[in-house]
Amino acid sequence: FVKKCGIADKIAHKKVIIPGYAAAISGEMEEELPDWEILIGPRDASLIPKFLKEMT
Repeated sequence: FVKKCGIADKIAHKKVIIPGYAAAISGEMEEELPDWEILIGPRDASLIPKFLKEMT
């Protein structure tokens, strides 16, 4: 999906944050996007904004 929709051409970084509930697919994502950093965020995707604030 990331490659098909052209996201890589629109951003300056190669990081993806996925919710903790989706952590099981992180290995698949790493295979699909070998040059990208796959980060596991909070379990609930609605908490990702708070997670981002805490990262900076």
